[in-house]
Amino acid sequence: MSSKAIDKLYRNLVKFSERPEWRDLFEGEWDSLFTAVGDELGVAPDTLDEMLQEPGLYDVIGSFVFESFLVAPITDEGSPAEIYRKRRARRESAGARKYLEGLIEAPLGIYEVTGVNPPRIQLRDWVDGGEPFRMHDKSASAALVEGDGMVARIVPLFDRRVLSAGVLRLAREEARELAEFLHDWRKERDAEVGIEERLDEESAFLPVWVIAAWLRSLIEGGPAVETPEGDPVLLGKAHAPLEADAETVAARLDAAEAWQREAPGEPAWAWFAEGGEDGTASLIAGAEIQGDRLQVMTLSRERMEQALERLRDVLGEAMGEPLVEYQSPESAVPDGPAQEAESLLDPTEQAAVIRQVLDEHYRKVIDEPVPVLDGRTPRQAVETEAGREQVVEWLKTLENAEWHRTRSEGGEPYDAGWMWRELGLEDRRD
Repeated sequence: MSSKAIDKLYRNLVKFSERPEWRDLFEGEWDSLFTAVGDELGVAPDTLDEMLQEPGLYDVIGSFVFESFLVAPITDEGSPAEIYRKRRARRESAGARKYLEGLIEAPLGIYEVTGVNPPRIQLRDWVDGGEPFRMHDKSASAALVEGDGMVARIVPLFDRRVLSAGVLRLAREEARELAEFLHDWRKERDAEVGIEERLDEESAFLPVWVIAAWLRSLIEGGPAVETPEGDPVLLGKAHAPLEADAETVAARLDAAEAWQREAPGEPAWAWFAEGGEDGTASLIAGAEIQGDRLQVMTLSRERMEQALERLRDVLGEAMGEPLVEYQSPESAVPDGPAQEAESLLDPTEQAAVIRQVLDEHYRKVIDEPVPVLDGRTPRQAVETEAGREQVVEWLKTLENAEWHRTRSEGGEPYDAGWMWRELGLEDRRD
């Protein structure tokens, strides 16, 4: 069956829902749904509406809400999709009718994306468990990355399964928590009231919880990355004009105890922090003579301020007033005189700096208390089976954040393989 037949079916379902008797009902369901979402998040309706005004958000959530409306048993005759099937589906192709039947019966599922190789995607059912399985879906494989949580209906269609149109990506933690609750709740309600009544109950509350989880995923974002000193990471570059010749500047830097020449004959120096208990030292700043200026690079605003202060002490009047720029993953922010600034970091520099800061960050974090590990360090947590499961999830969350960073910025994701090996969890990585 071609995707054109499914697209045509959805267009016809939209037209059907725009009939006067359905339009008012749909608008009422929409208002009730988002009132309930606002209550779940503790957000006023006006504030929630402002949140959804971000470009593209209504388009993303609209497909999910419309699909939930289609399959919800909101009339005495059943769901809008059931009524359409009885009254008008004969006009659709055999494949479209089969798809519609499957959509009506398909429950919402919560899945982990375990692999992406467009146009194929590999999923694991987080509610019912089981082995990962592969599907063919161009849209999902283009939008999702390994480690994502995903909410969708999987529709049986002849000899294969397809994803419905209402797919939402959730943060891993939100998706796992919702899946664990749903697994226990379904088991309990099936025993108490039976599957049919349980499905009716589920259609009323599950879309609310899914949308609330989706919005929390957008609000909270990924795990923060900090320098070992606990400062936010900003990729900093300063350009200071030299008021003395390069030989004089180089001689003063060579004579400074804090600055070490990176290689003989190279006009580049590094400032390292004093070694910690493990004997390692963090690179705080790098400085390089480039013609008639000195370039300084750091990984935070605080490090840049310290580096420039030390350089002023060493170079004095030989260094003019620097132009400083900072770049977060999202933006570059000028800081200093209003001068025309060149591009902050070229791709090679940026990749090297990001690798450095992530190395520093994770080599520090691996021995520090982590809230999601119940306040234990990763090394402490892996001493128990329950702790090992928590650390595996923590590592997968970190890797998932890296896939998203490289999807938006380009480059290769940070290889956290050394952390899996050092914590004795390499056999659990897949």
